[in-house]
Amino acid sequence: MIDRLLFILGEALTALRRNLGMTFAAVSTVALSLFVLGGLGLAYLAVAGYARTLPGRFEMRAYLK
Repeated sequence: MIDRLLFILGEALTALRRNLGMTFAAVSTVALSLFVLGGLGLAYLAVAGYARTLPGRFEMRAYLK
């Protein structure tokens, strides 16, 4: 069982070395996607926090005759 695991791990590392350009492209794409997702998450939290403060900032008065 350990032999199979070591063989698979060795083959995976060999494939990564042979296809270095594609490996870099895949890793950088995933990293960029996670970075953008994190930025959008932070922007959402900031906008949601600002939206929670808005109802307390406005006051409306209606004068009836």
